[in-house]
Amino acid sequence: QPLDPPRLVAKQGDYFATIDDIVSCRGADRDACYSTIRAYMLFKLLLNYAPYLDESFVDAVHAWHVVKYGVRAKQQRWKVCYNSATALLGWSSSALFVERTFPPARRASTIAMLDSIRMEFRASLAHTRWMEPESRKAAQDKLDNMFFEVGYPERWPESVRRNAGKLSETAYAANVDVIGRNAVERARQRVYEPVPRNSWGESYPIVVNAYYSPSVNGLWVPAGIIQRPFFADEFSPARNYGALGTICGHEMTHGFDDVGREYDAEGNRHGWWTPEVVSNFKARAGCIRDLFSSYELYGRHVNGRLTLGEAIADRGGIKFAWESFVEAHRPGDADRRLFFVAMGQTWCEKQDEKGARAALLTDQHPPARFRVIGTLSQFPAFAETWGCPAGAPMNPATRCELW
Repeated sequence: QPLDPPRLVAKQGDYFATIDDIVSCRGADRDACYSTIRAYMLFKLLLNYAPYLDESFVDAVHAWHVVKYGVRAKQQRWKVCYNSATALLGWSSSALFVERTFPPARRASTIAMLDSIRMEFRASLAHTRWMEPESRKAAQDKLDNMFFEVGYPERWPESVRRNAGKLSETAYAANVDVIGRNAVERARQRVYEPVPRNSWGESYPIVVNAYYSPSVNGLWVPAGIIQRPFFADEFSPARNYGALGTICGHEMTHGFDDVGREYDAEGNRHGWWTPEVVSNFKARAGCIRDLFSSYELYGRHVNGRLTLGEAIADRGGIKFAWESFVEAHRPGDADRRLFFVAMGQTWCEKQDEKGARAALLTDQHPPARFRVIGTLSQFPAFAETWGCPAGAPMNPATRCELW
């Protein structure tokens, strides 16, 4: 239930004191400081509004992106229109997408896949010997209590039709203001309302992504990712499990990575493991951290500490999706290989060197090639399936073991 009156929770405790120092220009030359602040605010205003203004603004921002990210070509107009509509009218776009392209059977198939992956994860926890019995039981309880939001919400929010009849056919930037103003007004109302545990927050069913939230112990798989190339009714189970299945297993494992492990079955953050179990976890996670830190791209090493949570989730995702697939379908050699091909194809990408270098500094995900190599080299079933000789890079003598 919401507090009455509502309270503002600042996760970064010194935020208000710090921002006060900045905007009051305390200890600085006032004229120069205020000039800098005005310039920064004007820059942010123009940067945010440029996509909705004329070509001169769009070209200026594109030139800046060329320098910062190495972008070469401007986005095609159809992509601009699609991204704008789905970002600003996410729920309205999602409702249309689900109605026209997402059959209920596809949702049911994904839920069944998630349930089978959870079953394998739960069985594995029973044999996790670096955890003592009480912690293993608590981990299983957390997994059992994890809820799944698949495809779309059972009850669509009012934002599906929030802007109906309020937008102009000729005033693009003005429409952006209307949409933003209506969203802020609704946010003010929500302050006085209970927060549903399964709220979609700032995401939408049309988004091509999946995610886990430790604070509510919930996993979301939007309709946008339950389609080609990740899933299709006509695909073989090997392909569906190798692509979407490993993604689902990845998100599930986030509940037990270096951050998720600190939250219990209800999403409360407190120590629910014994010190010995925490020490065992850190030692095994350290192996994964060091492995990814050994990888190098354009002369720079991956930050294994930064990417640890994603690397842990990738390792769990492949393991539990594979075990679920094998248990349910008893695949032959060809389908076993196809599973791993589908997993590898999920991370195929083409990235500019400048963008890749920037990602090494800030992205919590390892570079895509190492998400494949680093994950599969640590998974014995891959080497067995492809006949990798002992001691080969993809079949090392020692491996990292966590979940």
